[in-house]
Amino acid sequence: MTKYLLPVFACNITLSVFAQDKAMQLQPMVALRIDPVAVNSISGADTVFAGSVSFAPLFSIRHKSGLGLTYSPKFIFGGIKPGLYVHEITAGVEQYDKDIFDYALNYCHYFFTNNPAIPFTPLNHEIYGSVNYKKTWLNPLVSIGIGFGNDISERGVSSMVYDLGASAGVGHSFKWENAVTSGYVRPMLLANGGTNQYFSLLNITKYIGRNKKFNQLINNHINPSANANAGRGRGNGNSTTNSGSNTSTSGIVTDKEKFALNNIESGIEASIEMANFSFRPTINAYFPIGASAGTDIAGYWQLIIEYRF
Repeated sequence: MTKYLLPVFACNITLSVFAQDKAMQLQPMVALRIDPVAVNSISGADTVFAGSVSFAPLFSIRHKSGLGLTYSPKFIFGGIKPGLYVHEITAGVEQYDKDIFDYALNYCHYFFTNNPAIPFTPLNHEIYGSVNYKKTWLNPLVSIGIGFGNDISERGVSSMVYDLGASAGVGHSFKWENAVTSGYVRPMLLANGGTNQYFSLLNITKYIGRNKKFNQLINNHINPSANANAGRGRGNGNSTTNSGSNTSTSGIVTDKEKFALNNIESGIEASIEMANFSFRPTINAYFPIGASAGTDIAGYWQLIIEYRF
């Protein structure tokens, strides 16, 4: 329990100190993020995958240079066990107000709470970044990320595993500003690719962890009824039940670990700002490409309500 409380105390102290030091040009922020997440749920005598909603308060401090730290505990109100399922800590640099480029580069660590409602994932680290070029009417957008962690095979052998994801496409921001509000609406069209080995909460592959049919989109399938109470959501120490070709535990790339184009993403994100408040909704649809990406259109949405001090 101590290791979960330390991030909370650290972020509270950091916010308190930095909020009083205007000279350092640091800006504290609090927010609430709401989006979907896949969970283990009970249906009759079986455990099945279902959709739920994640509620995540965020506490962040960021310097004018873009360097910042964010802490976010995440809660669900559905599945086998409603409640806290992960602490997420993110550190890195973000700039979204430059004339030529917007960019972000972050490291994220997921401290899972062993909540059995969350399907197992060995990926508890993530490094991801994005670049948006703004000098053309159609803005090129590129994102790339890798999630990694330790997994234990059925033979009890621990190995480092990973998932790589990338996205590229275009978008355009329609902006407005008046005496009360300002904001933008940005439609986007992107192509997404990845290795898609595991269930995850990675930022670069939202179409997996936020979709109750994620087991159709990944190569390492799992049996929820067999594993629902076997320490799900640990981030390490549990095995998955594989289907298809064997996955290597020796570091050799197998067919299942090859990068492939998975879907075309069509989405709209918006931001409305009033004084210190901002409201940022996002809606995305993912159209599968190839048999390995499943047959159904996957959806994703998100709402962030933010207050900057």
